[in-house]
Amino acid sequence: DNAFAYCSKLRSITLPKTLRYLGNGVFYGCENLQSVAIKSANALIADTAYIFPDNIRICAPANSTAKTYAVKYGYLFQTL
Repeated sequence: DNAFAYCSKLRSITLPKTLRYLGNGVFYGCENLQSVAIKSANALIADTAYIFPDNIRICAPANSTAKTYAVKYGYLFQTL
């Protein structure tokens, strides 16, 4: 939880295929975050992982849990 909280200079991040879970508040306070690439197709994302900025782009495999999350919450999605 809160792994990258308040990293205000963070603009983009790529998370590995080995990622299993994005916990609560993982990107909380990252106001400059524009893009998150999640290479894992099965990483679970807590519903409170972060309220992403409206312009965030979530990049992940086409049939991934990250895509489901992006669609559910109306975030821009791009297939890796």
